[in-house]
Amino acid sequence: MKGSRTFSQPTKDIDWVKIKRDLDFIESLQSFCASLNWRIVVFGGYGLDILLGQITRTHNDVDIVIYGHSSRDEASTNIQKFLYKLISGCVLKISENDFMIDIDLSSPGLGANIYYVQTGENPFANLNKVVKKSGEMVINSQKRFPPPITGKLDKLEIDVQNPNSHLADIIFKQRTLTHKPTHDQDIANLRQITSSTIVDEILSLS
Repeated sequence: MKGSRTFSQPTKDIDWVKIKRDLDFIESLQSFCASLNWRIVVFGGYGLDILLGQITRTHNDVDIVIYGHSSRDEASTNIQKFLYKLISGCVLKISENDFMIDIDLSSPGLGANIYYVQTGENPFANLNKVVKKSGEMVINSQKRFPPPITGKLDKLEIDVQNPNSHLADIIFKQRTLTHKPTHDQDIANLRQITSSTIVDEILSLS
């Protein structure tokens, strides 16, 4: 992985060694996906930080969705080969097209969650037409799955989850899971990215 990344932000309360490793991993995966004409979209907390253009907290893991026209079996084979070659001795757990990888073997569970989605059309043109495991073609509504947005952090320029989708994810987690302080930081980030009033109104309805 690349080793030249630098940051100018304060280091207080942020594990910059882990951040650098995670961002280098994202860049390596982005290059791999580009070689196969796959589209990579960063989700979760890293997606918000990339959209903001700054790191705001240490992230437990990297959440990524890969969109490609390749079949699931072909994608699975290629992704496994890439991950094992990139990270010697990594721990990889696969459930259908969901790849959970422990990047940092000294900290089990701190790694990446990669999900592959087979698209019915060119992934750079249309992400709403997808192929299910059964082979059935379905069309997702753009209202429910709005298109990603390109963000930039340092030298990394990449597609990230639409902030509207991220807000919906936070609301779901607030309802179903124990509240986490990281949600507060993500909500603060959303207030900067979108309208504070809109974020507060939506959260008040949840």
